[in-house]
Amino acid sequence: LRPTFKIACSIFRFLYERDLKKIDFILTNSKNTQTRIQKYLWYDSQVLYPPVDMTRFVWKSQKDYFLSFARLADAKRVDRVVEAFKDLPDQKLIVIYGKNDPQREKIFSLAAWCPNIELITLENNDLLYEYIGNARASIYIPIDEDFGMSPVESMSAGKPVLWVNDGGLKETIIHEKTGYLIDSKASIQSIQEAIKYLTPEKCLTMRSDCEKRAWEFGLESFEKQLQEYMK
Repeated sequence: LRPTFKIACSIFRFLYERDLKKIDFILTNSKNTQTRIQKYLWYDSQVLYPPVDMTRFVWKSQKDYFLSFARLADAKRVDRVVEAFKDLPDQKLIVIYGKNDPQREKIFSLAAWCPNIELITLENNDLLYEYIGNARASIYIPIDEDFGMSPVESMSAGKPVLWVNDGGLKETIIHEKTGYLIDSKASIQSIQEAIKYLTPEKCLTMRSDCEKRAWEFGLESFEKQLQEYMK
């Protein structure tokens, strides 16, 4: 199988590079991805950040729970978030997951018998807006994320983000202004320290900065920049 696999990879690369030569210019979703394109494909590209609809992700109220709505997969490290809350029974976590998420069974097992951790799957996106709009803060600690829409959606709703110093997240969230930064290793201890820092009072003081920051990634900004590129 190994020779066949190598041949398939060579063919795929040939077709990929052939099609790239037909492109006038490349738009990419972050500086992080832009760096990869330059490193692996030797092509220049322009950054056009994906937009967030700020009419959807809005402040509702502040209830006393942290929210994780990342996909339950190894690269998203939701298992570490759950582990952190297991030792903080006075802090509440709500995890929104998809029915086909690959780490679902593992997360369910980790959260068993933890009354402060609630796992929820949603039937429609309208409920997601409610959960984000009523959270204290959100948590998003993936490995080398391309861009990361979740933090921008959270900030749009005035909610700070517990985030990790890795990937495209470094381009959107501002430490101690629109969220709280932990190191890229995302140790359980660092997550717990950030949770304790993000008190309800502290999160409220960040609301305005979060909303202002999200405007930079709103639909109007996206449209304006796209028009500039299309000239």
